[in-house]
Amino acid sequence: IGPGGRMETVTGFDHRPQQLRMARAVADTLNTRRFQIIESGTGTGKSLAYLLPVARAAMANNVHIAVSTETRTLQHQLAERELPRISEILGGGLRWVVLKGRENYICPFLLDRRIREISISDTPGDRLLLAVLLGAVNHPDTGGDLDRIGYWVIRQAEHADAIIADIRNTGHHCSDRCRFKPVCPYHRVLRRALSAHIFVVNHALSLRWPAVYPSVSRFIFDEAHNLEDAATSVFGNALTEPALHRLHRRLYDERTGIIGHVLKNGSAHTVSLQQSHENMLDRMKRSLESIIIGNRHRHSE
Repeated sequence: IGPGGRMETVTGFDHRPQQLRMARAVADTLNTRRFQIIESGTGTGKSLAYLLPVARAAMANNVHIAVSTETRTLQHQLAERELPRISEILGGGLRWVVLKGRENYICPFLLDRRIREISISDTPGDRLLLAVLLGAVNHPDTGGDLDRIGYWVIRQAEHADAIIADIRNTGHHCSDRCRFKPVCPYHRVLRRALSAHIFVVNHALSLRWPAVYPSVSRFIFDEAHNLEDAATSVFGNALTEPALHRLHRRLYDERTGIIGHVLKNGSAHTVSLQQSHENMLDRMKRSLESIIIGNRHRHSE
């Protein structure tokens, strides 16, 4: 990373003294098992400055090191741009994987069930989205990651939020006997993680590390000034209008809703039950809207 080093010859980047100083500080922290907070200005080249010593430490000691970011955009930038450069600088052999929470992946079992339940109420846009989701399960560029589904495709679907909620991996249907396990995006990325040197994760996952994920030797927090907000989001509870809509759909959907199913085969009493529940949800929605409006007024003040 110094003058005339492989960083210059491989990437064509000019030597930067601040970058070299930061890399040495990161390496020293990794070697001594200490903690360090580093603030770097624009133009330092901080990503390469911490990734190079992290990669060398992980490869030399055969351990997993997690690099945590605030945004998923930076996650993909590190995985698709920076880490390939680091691997080339080190002569190859570096392995990394982008790790996210289970709910960020498509569940092939739920997707298969949703496709089998296609009805006349599903619009052409809905069917297009389901086809794209099916292709994404095994596509090398998406790997079943919902974040990689094109925004244009999602916009075409009238019931996009409901469809994605229906096929999102919640873990409720996971078992060793599941016939979709060999192609399951979530289990596939976990298998890749076992042999990876670097995990590229986000703050939310770092703060609540799942027990089924491989253990990590050290964490590097990029954009660490956002950790407080991430902790508030991870350990707090939120009630949102989309969540209420999903609840309503799970209860009253004609095909899959619990109460909707009862109403098809029920009596006048069940109709009264539906009306009372709809009134309750409507009151909850109005209360939520008043809270949101009240918060907006307070923030504007």
